[in-house]
Amino acid sequence: MASNELLSESKVVICADKSEKKAVLRFYKSNQFSTRLKGFDSIYTIKKNSRIIASTIVSKITKNNTQCLLHGLVVESNYQKQGLAKLLLNTCKANHHSIVLFASEDLTSFYQKQGFNLIPSLAIQGALTPELLSRYLRYKTKQSSLCAFII
Repeated sequence: MASNELLSESKVVICADKSEKKAVLRFYKSNQFSTRLKGFDSIYTIKKNSRIIASTIVSKITKNNTQCLLHGLVVESNYQKQGLAKLLLNTCKANHHSIVLFASEDLTSFYQKQGFNLIPSLAIQGALTPELLSRYLRYKTKQSSLCAFII
């Protein structure tokens, strides 16, 4: 199937409701991706024939957090390179302000093309809210090539 055919069939991004939580978590598990809902979450999905083929999560972590954490951006392998990740990111940017994400250094170019700015290592403490800074520092101990991005 051509990319345009796929996008014309499934380019609607849906903000999943609580009833779809189990289906979303199954999607992540079937794509060998471990994620959890972190609190005050918005889950965005793209479906084809009622089946989730791409998803991402935006979490505020706490009710009054001024920054959101974007995580769990996954597109099924058969549907990659067709603009679905970009579509999900654009939807998130349209619905949330001050989005932060953590990603491996090798994804810097991709996220910068989507409008995210790499936060320099020396600026991390001043750029992130305490909730996100503590997560970043914890994750960084497990993945040394982790970078933080913001939009």
